[in-house]
Amino acid sequence: MKRANTTSENSISINNKSNLSVEGVVVAISNMTHKQNQRTTSFWTALLCQSDQNIIRITKYLSCKRKCALHEKLVEFYNKQDACQLNKLKFNTDDSYTATTETTVVAKQTSIKPTCLEVIPLDQIESKCDGEYGSFLAKILEIGSDESVVFNNAKKRVLKLKRAILVADKTSSICMNIWQDQFDLIKQNSSYKIKLAKVKLFNNELSITTISSTTFEEINDIGNVQSSEIVELDHDINITGNIVSIGLIEQKPICSKCFSKEVETTEKSVKCKQCKTRYITKNDVQDNRLKLTMNTPDDEPVELIIEKEKIKELLEQSNYDYLSQQDPLENESVLLTLSSINLSITYNSKNKNIINIATYDTRS
Repeated sequence: MKRANTTSENSISINNKSNLSVEGVVVAISNMTHKQNQRTTSFWTALLCQSDQNIIRITKYLSCKRKCALHEKLVEFYNKQDACQLNKLKFNTDDSYTATTETTVVAKQTSIKPTCLEVIPLDQIESKCDGEYGSFLAKILEIGSDESVVFNNAKKRVLKLKRAILVADKTSSICMNIWQDQFDLIKQNSSYKIKLAKVKLFNNELSITTISSTTFEEINDIGNVQSSEIVELDHDINITGNIVSIGLIEQKPICSKCFSKEVETTEKSVKCKQCKTRYITKNDVQDNRLKLTMNTPDDEPVELIIEKEKIKELLEQSNYDYLSQQDPLENESVLLTLSSINLSITYNSKNKNIINIATYDTRS
């Protein structure tokens, strides 16, 4: 399996970051998207496949809701799958460019056949590089539960939901992450033609993730599929028992962009060794959570993650109003009280986050 992408033949010596030209075939283009903030803004994005099969993203922002001639021309190139050249682009980073009012597009007489749109068997996914794109036919075998993911977007922290699903064809099965905007596009046990899914390699485990341009086209049932190596997806687990310890979460930073654990940390920042992203560390999410250990009736300790607010609510419901205002780590009485309460807890099998916690009557 390939571990890293090859050097792009289309790499550019960037001397003027606002006057660049790129060429390729448009493999995806969004509709005009409108955002309502202090003033209404619009934007669209397009994916361009270059001659070496590298995929770049082009975005254009507009100050108001109106037509965009550049967008209309790119839609025409997309529909015809003809090559084109865009001029006067501004380079951002990570194969990302911004189109401006001066950006133009012209036809390009070159033959480029995007392999990312060619339907391949799932067992050929392993031959692709981390970050490459692929298309395939597959059946949805299993759909996991929702999982919250926090992204650092400039100065804002953005919360998104994702689900892990299991897809399979006659050659293989693989785990695939989909995002909340695509939850309603699929059904379990249905078959789909899936275009422009992105290959991800994390901790030497291969998976696929969708992007905003990934499409799902429902097709006729593809029949029997490979399920000999089914991956167990995360699910909810219910246990009963008592809390025996509470502590801080050991913070092991991961890259918020590619989720790699190969990062360099300083007191104020994190730098990813894999995708080179650097961002300022923020501990507000971790500070609202604690690690606790439950002792089950089988004397099996289970380590879980709980939000401080859930502990406060539990103490209030158990008529310990005074203790609900205390810090569980500073006041020993909080742990002593919690350890005396029989609890029923539901948690996620993958991330160990507690979903629900309530008192449990052992006589029932």
